[in-house]
Amino acid sequence: MIASERVQRIVEITNEKGFVSTKELSQILNVTEMTIRRDCEYLEN
Repeated sequence: MIASERVQRIVEITNEKGFVSTKELSQILNVTEMTIRRDCEYLEN
């Protein structure tokens, strides 16, 4: 999964659940928590 697809999935999952941890996202998307953190930083900016 490329970064843009992953970021879109993070947005979708967060909108569905309201709150989701980096650990849960990393398990769902099969990437490291650090990758999730970077993607979230990207979304914040």
